[in-house]
Amino acid sequence: MEPLPFISTPYTEHWVAWTVFSLLLAIVLVKVFEPTLYVRAFSSLLGTKERDSIFVGSGVSLKSILVLILYGIVVLALVVQWILSEEKGFDLGDFGILAAIVVAMLLVRYVMQGVTAFIFYKGDTLTSFRRHYMYLNVCLVLLLFPVVLLAFFTHVPHTIVTIIISTLLILYLLLLIYKILVLLPLSLYTLLYLPLYILTVEILPLLLMLYVAAVIY
Repeated sequence: MEPLPFISTPYTEHWVAWTVFSLLLAIVLVKVFEPTLYVRAFSSLLGTKERDSIFVGSGVSLKSILVLILYGIVVLALVVQWILSEEKGFDLGDFGILAAIVVAMLLVRYVMQGVTAFIFYKGDTLTSFRRHYMYLNVCLVLLLFPVVLLAFFTHVPHTIVTIIISTLLILYLLLLIYKILVLLPLSLYTLLYLPLYILTVEILPLLLMLYVAAVIY
């Protein structure tokens, strides 16, 4: 009888535990650098009025932004690897490839989001959109961290965790739509812009990332 092939899991890979610990450290570092950032981010979910700019006068330092970007890349790469891990397992080399794919997706989304925002938003509205867009993404990657812990270190069924991740993504899109509707005057122009933006800037890069990751992984 041939032995069953070994499939690595988060339990058998020490790098996973160190990576999760690094994520926790990143959360603490940002809290130290910007004590009120998390409160501002979550309190802005249903609000749109705040004086701060995303980069100028907001108190968000460059080091905090860089830590959050690295944190987001690692969290998204872990989530993608977990989605694809049932057959392939966990490997550090594969994680590096997936992280590179996530970076490429984020760059594409950043460029597309920047172009569309520059075209459709003007002056203070553009500044407000960028600020709330950052806050919304900060909330998303922070909420994905406990989901990573749940998926990696408990015996919760794969389907349940997938539902939780899908729910978070749907809530993210709904809140983003809400922000856009509040910032832009309701008109035919807005109704045409909204689905175009959501599909091309938010959904398409995500689906493309998952497709490329599945093909390569």
